[in-house]
Amino acid sequence: MNRLHRAAFLIAVFTTTSLLAQTPGDKLSKLFEDEWEYTLRESPTFASHLGDKRYNDRWPDSSIPGMQKRHDHQVSLLKRLQEFDEAALSTTA
Repeated sequence: MNRLHRAAFLIAVFTTTSLLAQTPGDKLSKLFEDEWEYTLRESPTFASHLGDKRYNDRWPDSSIPGMQKRHDHQVSLLKRLQEFDEAALSTTA
């Protein structure tokens, strides 16, 4: 196995192991972080208003397909949120 294959293998093992070790709270926090980044990407003027200048080269997509894409994303997000077992979440930070 050459170095590149070995490095890819180790990354895959580390990623899989870290995903398996995540608590439900960790997974929910990651979902919230990902959703925040999605919101900033999809609402570049909002991001700019908050001081995040990464998306200043974009305008919000207010087209019908853009609205449908965001709607589909929200439906998917709700399904993912419903998969969480509230009893498994910790009440402490």
